[in-house]
Amino acid sequence: MKSRPGWETAYAIMAGGFAPFAEEYLFRGLVCRTLCKLWCEWKAALGSAAFFAIYHPPLAWLPVALLGFANCMLFKRSKRLAPAVLLHMTYNTVVVTLS
Repeated sequence: MKSRPGWETAYAIMAGGFAPFAEEYLFRGLVCRTLCKLWCEWKAALGSAAFFAIYHPPLAWLPVALLGFANCMLFKRSKRLAPAVLLHMTYNTVVVTLS
């Protein structure tokens, strides 16, 4: 990425600004909500977290699964996607900043 000017900025904007909205809508708004109709809340959170983790690179599976579980529980408790999106944005911003 360093060989192309502006790519780091573009990646940071995508990871910190846009991806959390799409991923939270998909994995919490659709997957977690559907699994909650089929399973109890904690099993649905684990299932949603697993699907979310597999969607990412293998090296990130554990931290991303933990984020997914936390976001599913936030979504279920608040009944809103906004807290999950904000936590996801924070996570991605920290990861991009530290990498």
